[in-house]
Amino acid sequence: GTRGALIGLVAGGAVFLITFFLFSLRENKRLAVYAGGALVVGVTMVVCFYLARDSVFVHKYQLLARFADISITSSTASSRLMIWGIAKDAFKERPILGWGPDNFIIPYAKYYNPNLYGNEPWFDRVHNMHLEWLVAAGVIGFLAYLSVVASFLFVVWKLWRRRIVNSVALAALVGFIVAYLAQNTFVFDNVVTYMFFTLVLAAAHGLSAENVQHKEVVIRKQGIVMVLAPLCIIAGVLIATTVHTKQMRVAGGIITMLNSVSGGGTVYNFTNQLDALVAMQTFGTSGARERYVDIVLAATRESGKVPKSDLLLLLSHGIEHIRQEVARNPENVRPLITLGKLLQLRATVAESVADRDEAIAVYKNAIEKGPHFPSTYIGLAEVYLTAGDNARTVGAVDAIFQEMTQPSQLFVNSLLLVDVIIGDYQKGVEHIQRYLSLGNTPQHPLDAKFDHERTTNLITHIKATNENIADVEKFLEALQPGFLWQHDKTYLMLLANIKADLGKLDEARNLANMLIEVSPDSAPEIEKFLRSLDAL
Repeated sequence: GTRGALIGLVAGGAVFLITFFLFSLRENKRLAVYAGGALVVGVTMVVCFYLARDSVFVHKYQLLARFADISITSSTASSRLMIWGIAKDAFKERPILGWGPDNFIIPYAKYYNPNLYGNEPWFDRVHNMHLEWLVAAGVIGFLAYLSVVASFLFVVWKLWRRRIVNSVALAALVGFIVAYLAQNTFVFDNVVTYMFFTLVLAAAHGLSAENVQHKEVVIRKQGIVMVLAPLCIIAGVLIATTVHTKQMRVAGGIITMLNSVSGGGTVYNFTNQLDALVAMQTFGTSGARERYVDIVLAATRESGKVPKSDLLLLLSHGIEHIRQEVARNPENVRPLITLGKLLQLRATVAESVADRDEAIAVYKNAIEKGPHFPSTYIGLAEVYLTAGDNARTVGAVDAIFQEMTQPSQLFVNSLLLVDVIIGDYQKGVEHIQRYLSLGNTPQHPLDAKFDHERTTNLITHIKATNENIADVEKFLEALQPGFLWQHDKTYLMLLANIKADLGKLDEARNLANMLIEVSPDSAPEIEKFLRSLDAL
């Protein structure tokens, strides 16, 4: 389960016991004593759990382990805090009426924190319902949201004064609203939470109505109400399913389109299915286009198996639809980045200079709207790379890297791969040194590390020549503080060969001996290498 729900449960339970204790002091002091005792036991359990959070028992159970992992220094908490910072900047720009419902993705890209890179790429929600209301509806909407909560608490207070409801029920109502608000500090509302919240509000209102006892008598006498109630529920379900027929068909159509990938359909199956879904002109159009783009990107990765004509048809159809998406919501950076990617791919497949130039223009437009979004700079660098413009390739990714104040393994791998592909190992050393310097700081207390698998893959792309061999040596050695190089066969073999070519034979022998320990199966090959060193 989500940790937000667990925090809400604990907060709601604690407030329930406190409220029950306070309310019972007037009615039944014995119950107040029980409530106080339960509260003491609950606090003791929480303290004991905190002290034992690193024990084997806690980590044996996934739910307990997730609860024990709650910390403001965890990666999840860190990303949430950065998203809340984006929400704060969005609110400051439009404080009165906000950005409108479901529009957080626009200020998200505009005020993006580069240190978020490596988390989920797009957050269309703030993951804090209180901030969500501030961003979506501004101060006016947020005050309306608070007024609902305030009116609920006022109703509970009236119920307590009139002694209409017992202490347990009143405490449960207060505990629920606190649990709901605590949970919504870390997540966002959905249909289920809205439904329960509305039911609790309705219950509180019903209990506070005048002449409650008289109404209960009337309801008992009018049995027809008991028949009409379920009929109204059934009618509501039927109306909802009828009204949302188009949306349900779109959802089903998206699933059918995705399943067609494994079904061996033609490219026209995909293009026609997308056109049919968009023609319905209802919710889900953006989702249908995004899933189509996923299919296109998968096809480009299998370009050797897909005919060039089919690939161009898929790309061109995707570009046409994403252009429409951009025109529909020009402030949204996400479709702009997608459009730039599709244009870059078509430029590569069709060898089109016009597509390449348009891709550059699209990415620059996206950078103007979202100046701190790393994916845009990586996309722009890819276009420059295919055009052979090495200086602008490095400049694009280096520009956003300089804005990062925390290490991102995913981004630095892309950055170093660019350095390796264009052969600028001196720049690569600078990037490595800056990346390592971002660790062991107040913002990121842990040392900066390189992902082992990605780094090994990076090493396979290194091409040492007589002209750059000394720079390659420095590049490989610069990786050592953040990389378990002593246990990597690929790294040791490459560095040993480079040391030998540079005449550093003793260092080459040491690396070769380390390699024998790491990979005994490679002993014959390594012994041959050692003999070649002896012959020099």
